[in-house]
Amino acid sequence: MKPYVKNNLTQEVCRAEVRRLCESDADALVRVQERAAGTLRDASLYVMSEREDFLRIMKNGEISALFANGELCGAAGLRFPGDEEYPESAALDFIFVLPEYRKNGIGRELIRISVRRAFERFGAGCVVATVSPKNIPSLLSFMSINGFRISALRQKYGCKLRYILTCEKNSKKLYTVYERFEISDIYGISKMLAAGYEGIAVFRDERKIYIWLAK
Repeated sequence: MKPYVKNNLTQEVCRAEVRRLCESDADALVRVQERAAGTLRDASLYVMSEREDFLRIMKNGEISALFANGELCGAAGLRFPGDEEYPESAALDFIFVLPEYRKNGIGRELIRISVRRAFERFGAGCVVATVSPKNIPSLLSFMSINGFRISALRQKYGCKLRYILTCEKNSKKLYTVYERFEISDIYGISKMLAAGYEGIAVFRDERKIYIWLAK
């Protein structure tokens, strides 16, 4: 992680520090989450966690957070649900960053830290995350990290559409067939995922953003 991040409102360059949170941080975490989620144009992009949810994650996993000049400005939660479909997996349950600190690469760094901790500290074989198909910044953050693949499109959290992203430890998949879709073509992408394709990369040209799918 860079030693400094920029506050985009004040233009102040702030000292950055990442640390694991404990129970005494729960109230601050709730407040920062409310601020971060409150700036989203579409409330369906993020599912709010309660204070009790944060405490459960701290008990059964961990929460990594970034502080700028001592102020909590972003966090990611890692838990171990014992998912039947993804045994020995860790779930990246949430990630958020305050608006004034976005575009510093904080989200990507928190994802990287969480994945590394899941594999090295907790011995997980796979990290699973969910992202709304309409949350392009979050999708770009995940797919910019080596190893993440879009595995499925499902209804979650009260019938909200979510891509299921997986990052397997030491995965060495070989693909032979490739297809490209505009990122806005959710129906077309969902058909390919149902046919056994995986989303392996997201890229943009001068006008549009695309997903490469392969199998």
